[in-house]
Amino acid sequence: MQLEEQEFIKATDEAVYQALTDLTHYNDWNPWVIDCPEGLVDEGKLTEVTVKLGKKTMKVKHKIVTLQPNSRFVWCDTGWFTLFAFGQRERTIEPWEGGVNYQVTLKVTGVLAFLAQWLYKKDLIVGLRAESQALKRYCEEKSHHQ
Repeated sequence: MQLEEQEFIKATDEAVYQALTDLTHYNDWNPWVIDCPEGLVDEGKLTEVTVKLGKKTMKVKHKIVTLQPNSRFVWCDTGWFTLFAFGQRERTIEPWEGGVNYQVTLKVTGVLAFLAQWLYKKDLIVGLRAESQALKRYCEEKSHHQ
């Protein structure tokens, strides 16, 4: 399963990247994230996030895979379930006239990816869309006030 969302954000690539990598403030703008106590990001670092997926609230551990300042942020799921269904989320930021093109891609692979799709696809689509729109509002509002 692969899901994608895109937004044009009227903000700088630096501002969007800063919002994406400032994990402690995710709950200020991200409707998926209830809590993320880890404030620093580094490749290889593990972070635990409390998320709301549909009507469920759960703790999920992510490993930061790739950090390319102002252009790319990738993390993947960790835990026992990744033996059966492995999720990876890639966020890319591309400067464009008057702002950036932002894209988030969620890939779920593995022998039970079909089960994750059956159980969570609708909530994941809604969540990715809500997160992307919230990032847009957050970055544009901050950019407007500066």
